[in-house]
Amino acid sequence: MPRTIRTGDVGILIAAAAAMVVFMTASFLLEPPANDRARASSYSNTADGAKAAWLLLERLGYRVERSSEPAVVAAGRLDPARTVYIIASPALKRSAQDVRALRRFVEAGGVLLTTGKGGDFVQEKGDAAMALKLPDQKLQTYPAAIVSPLTRGVASVQMLPEAYVFSGGTWSLTLYGEASTGATLTPLGTGRAIWLIGSSPFLNDAIAKPGHVDLLLNILGPPGVRTVVWDEYYHGYGRGFGSFVRDTPLPAAFGHLALLAVLALFTFSRRRGPIVAAPVDSRASAMEFVDAVGGLYRKARAASGAVEIVRGRVRRLLVTHLHLPSGTPDDVVARAAAARYGLDEEDVRTLLAESATAAETANLPGPKALAIVQRLQATAARVLNASARAD
Repeated sequence: MPRTIRTGDVGILIAAAAAMVVFMTASFLLEPPANDRARASSYSNTADGAKAAWLLLERLGYRVERSSEPAVVAAGRLDPARTVYIIASPALKRSAQDVRALRRFVEAGGVLLTTGKGGDFVQEKGDAAMALKLPDQKLQTYPAAIVSPLTRGVASVQMLPEAYVFSGGTWSLTLYGEASTGATLTPLGTGRAIWLIGSSPFLNDAIAKPGHVDLLLNILGPPGVRTVVWDEYYHGYGRGFGSFVRDTPLPAAFGHLALLAVLALFTFSRRRGPIVAAPVDSRASAMEFVDAVGGLYRKARAASGAVEIVRGRVRRLLVTHLHLPSGTPDDVVARAAAARYGLDEEDVRTLLAESATAAETANLPGPKALAIVQRLQATAARVLNASARAD
């Protein structure tokens, strides 16, 4: 007969499928919480992303590229005289090798634009640009401190502070704000490093404010002169498949599918696994059974039956261990047992003869039957012990 599917299994499968559909739908519809890695990322179209700035530069004719390599690698392969390297609001820490590579890049004529904690990327000592975690952090207006090509047409900018202060080195020029609290310019060799306290002028929700696009274009220069390289490595987008799917609903979808597979395997194992009977605990102990059988023998005055059962067991034990035919006479069995196990041949022969007679005696007295059974059990124990030692 074909096996039927249990109602419980169907319920589990339906519940698992429904849960998977609900979770997958929610993962697609609900926007994930903002994180530090997405801030100022050219991949992000959220309010604090920078995809609008990326697309704007493409439309204006700039050559724009993304970098998914650490600064020590990217700066080594770029042409400093024809490159603007942007590290905006990095979420990962820089290394000492990154700092040295970027300083060489700038000294050779490169333009480096950093924001927020990115100020540390051109400093030899410490983490001078520290993240602000203040509850009253607000958007602030920073007026231009000097008149220069970098501040041309931009009297002020609005930025959300992401770091305390930035010390650009032995000499740096304040562009916006006061005492290096807004934006600074640090000449190094034939290049320049520009730092802003925040990435707000380049973010999707603020780039349209007056002066913000102009500030970006002043820093980058005219289209076609330099290639704009926008760093994504320090936003967590390192090379590898995992970096591209980490912030998508795919990990959650794979988790739901794995859960469904586990539940399906569980239901399959329940239906296809071996059927094992549930153990039934006996209410009576073994000795109660022995007492009940003994009472039946006493009531039936069948002591000879008990002797016959024990004699048959002992004789089967002897012929089995001695490798003799089942019909072997008792005297031959006694002779073989004496030769192999060191038993007294006469005692074994007498015991087998007496037990055979007692098994056929009606109304055999109980004490006599008990004595014969005890002698038979003792002989069986000696045979088993001797066989165990021989093995």
